[in-house]
Amino acid sequence: MSNIVFDSSNGRENPRLCEGCSSEFIASVLKQRFCSDCRASHSADAARRWRQENPHKSRAQKRRWYRRHRAQVKVKARLHYRKNHERINGNLREKRKLRYRRVTSDELQLLREDPRLARATRDTTLSVTCVKGDEIVCLECAAILQTLTRHLGPIHGMTADEYNRKWGYNNRTPLTSHSMSTTSSNQMKRRGLSVQFKASRRPFTQPPAHLPKMPLEYKLDCRDKAKGKPRPDLWKKSPDGKVATDFQIAKLHLQGFTRKEIAAQAGLKFGESASARLQRMGYPNGHACLYLHGGRVTGRSVLDCCEDLRITRERMAEKMRVSTRWVYQHTSPSRRDRPLQPLLARAFISGKKSLIGEYGHQVTTPKGGRPPAVLPSERKALSSQYQELRADLWKLRGWIREQEGRFQLPDIWAWICQQSRQGELQTLFRWPQFFDWLVNSYSFGSFSDGSWRPNELAIDFLSDDYHVAVDTLKRILLTT
Repeated sequence: MSNIVFDSSNGRENPRLCEGCSSEFIASVLKQRFCSDCRASHSADAARRWRQENPHKSRAQKRRWYRRHRAQVKVKARLHYRKNHERINGNLREKRKLRYRRVTSDELQLLREDPRLARATRDTTLSVTCVKGDEIVCLECAAILQTLTRHLGPIHGMTADEYNRKWGYNNRTPLTSHSMSTTSSNQMKRRGLSVQFKASRRPFTQPPAHLPKMPLEYKLDCRDKAKGKPRPDLWKKSPDGKVATDFQIAKLHLQGFTRKEIAAQAGLKFGESASARLQRMGYPNGHACLYLHGGRVTGRSVLDCCEDLRITRERMAEKMRVSTRWVYQHTSPSRRDRPLQPLLARAFISGKKSLIGEYGHQVTTPKGGRPPAVLPSERKALSSQYQELRADLWKLRGWIREQEGRFQLPDIWAWICQQSRQGELQTLFRWPQFFDWLVNSYSFGSFSDGSWRPNELAIDFLSDDYHVAVDTLKRILLTT
């Protein structure tokens, strides 16, 4: 008996053929074209074609599904691993073993008799195997690799020293191929590290002369005197023979240049040299950044500005001309203490100024409105900044009076870098706006005589840096 379908339009039952398998079937819907067996395969084929035609939408769909079910997937995977961890680890170990090329059993026996042949060199190459100069053979499992350091632990559960003792290798024999060792050696020579490495291992042509023993107190005293002091005789020199000073490196860092850019402009060979000098001077390690009010511009600065001005992060993103997602990411608890890139830090500073200018013309209301002269987050840190700046200026005035006017502005920077190396200064070496204000507001003659007062100078500078009146700043310092 053939399958028939009831046609409700004319009240008669007519047979319907499936477009997939050409068999008669009973349709639940008038527009149904496939039978129940072909419908599942047709929907799977349609879904597969859609995924092939829209790969971006397919990946986005998978990501959305994973975000919704992330916790369940992790719990399920963790339970599966606990039940089958022995089988999973064993399978992974076997798969790792199977993916290596191996020598034959006869060749392995030959290599174990003479382990020197397992590492082919430029002079002696093993002709009976497929081992070349860029390969080395593991005598435990006959695998042909480029290095054995990452292979011995996970696969055989042994260290490099145990492997060397077992097969009679010297401690200086590298467990890498000849070509890899040559490449590493050439890189060391190119960077100049091989000279220092060879000098530490070079034998003496003559026994060293006996040096008299120094008392321990004398050694400790010399070490304390040399601690924190710059040693220009050990500084790196540029190809033209010039020495990159601490003042030059610190000035470039305060302008927002990266380590590599500082090394290129100062004539250093590597960015690590500039990074080490900056760390000794007390600057925080990390990427390039800008300084505002004696501190780095971070994601916390953006968050504090939003809270002080009572604006949303979307409004701040619009002012900075960045995406809202970027603002939320950099103000999250895990990233808000990281410094912003110089370009984004400049965008934040300009956006903050424009926002303060906009809200400064509003009328104050009980719910808010016009912001105060100094924002609440800045008001909390103003007292400590004043104390630290005043202490640094007292030390600077003492040094200026000792020089009796025989110095220039670069000499002040050199003294600041030296004091920051010794940890004597707190905030002056991280405040580049101070010297710009000093050049514009004071004559060098009146500053070099040391007749100014550190308290008044600190208040004058802070009032200019925060764009408030001197009386307003004094009132804030008295109330905090």
